[in-house]
Amino acid sequence: MVAQWISKAAGSILAEEGAKLAQLLRPPQHQSVTVTLQNFSLEQILADAESIAPTLCMLLRMVARGCEDSDMVGEGRRNSDLVITTVICMLAQTRNEKSSEYQTTMAFYLLACGATRSQFDVLSHAGICLSYRSTLRKVKDLGQERLADIRKLARTRLFMLIWDNLNFAFRVAQQRIGSNDHFDNGTTATLVLLWGINPGDLPLDILPPRRTRLPVLDFHWFVNFGRTRITILCLLVIVNG
Repeated sequence: MVAQWISKAAGSILAEEGAKLAQLLRPPQHQSVTVTLQNFSLEQILADAESIAPTLCMLLRMVARGCEDSDMVGEGRRNSDLVITTVICMLAQTRNEKSSEYQTTMAFYLLACGATRSQFDVLSHAGICLSYRSTLRKVKDLGQERLADIRKLARTRLFMLIWDNLNFAFRVAQQRIGSNDHFDNGTTATLVLLWGINPGDLPLDILPPRRTRLPVLDFHWFVNFGRTRITILCLLVIVNG
C-alpha cells in the first residue's frame, strides 16, 4: 500500500513537471525561426528544467549516473548532462507536438549534414527532430525572414554584394528514363554591410578603369522598319487570299 501510494504521488508530480517542461520548450506563437535558432542552448534548457522539474531531473540523473549525488563521469564516457537534456526535450515533445525547440535545431543540423529523407522519418518518429516536410517548411520560413532583413538593410545602408555560380553534380547508380546523371546550377550571394561609410564617402577613382563600353546603337529605325515589313506582309496575305 505504501509503495502504491508513493508511486501514485511521484507519478502525479512527474506528470505536472512534464506539463511545465512542454510549456517551457514550446516557442511563442509568432516567434520567428531566426529567434528560435539564436536562443537555443542546451545548457539553458537543462538549467530551466532543473528549476521547474527538479524531481524528473533528479530521477534521470540517478538512472544515468547510478547515484543522486555523483557528479563524476569517467574518462571516455558520454556527457550525461547532454543525454539527460535530450531525453527531457524528447519527453516534452511527447506531451505537446509544438514543444519543438530542440527538434527544430536538430532538423536544421541534420539537413545541413545531408541526412536523407528516410533518416528524417526515423528520427522524427523517435522525437529527435522534425519531419522532412516540416523541416523544409521551416527552411522556407527562415529564408523569407532573412530576405526581409536584407531588404530592410539594403534600403538604409551601403553594402557590397558578392556572388558566385555553383554547379552540383548528381549521379545515379543505374541511369534510366527520369533518373539520369545531371547538373543543377545555382547562384549564391552574400551581402556585406559597409559600416561607418556614408553615401559619397567612397572615391570613384579606386574603381578599375573601364576598358570596354556598351555599343551605342539606335534601334528606332529597326522598329519602324519591322512595323513596315509586318504591314506589307499583312497586305500580301489579304491580296493573295
